[in-house]
Amino acid sequence: MTRPERLRQWGIALLGLPAAWCMIEGGDWARWGVLLGLAAQPIWIISTLRSGQWGMHVLSIAYLMVWLRGIWIHWGIA
Repeated sequence: MTRPERLRQWGIALLGLPAAWCMIEGGDWARWGVLLGLAAQPIWIISTLRSGQWGMHVLSIAYLMVWLRGIWIHWGIA
């Protein structure tokens, strides 16, 4: 695994897990969860494009839409 790949994997883990944790906590935590989840999406999209995982890439785009919806709901913006 190359250094950029390792960095992408760490980025996904360090943003994705706290995003999920914040979402299950609910309340004000969910507001921060959507921001963390949204911050992870560019990494997911780049990673799936470079690896040729087209199914995961489509899913990453779908998750981007879900996180944007979360921004709309929890922050009142999109």
